Amino acid sequence: MNTMMSDPSDEAIVYFIFSTNHGVKATLINGYDTFSKSLTEGLVNELKEKRNKNI
Repeated sequence: MNTMMSDPSDEAIVYFIFSTNHGVKATLINGYDTFSKSLTEGLVNELKEKRNKNI
């Protein structure tokens, strides 16, 4: 029997980002660890703030 173990350090988070105002699409792929978490959270929060200013 082959049992595959899952390792959280092998996981990733994929964000799809788009702007209807500028016609831009992007993909952000982030590793699932403590160091990349703060960078991605900062970027996502900044994008949310900019989106809310344009609404």
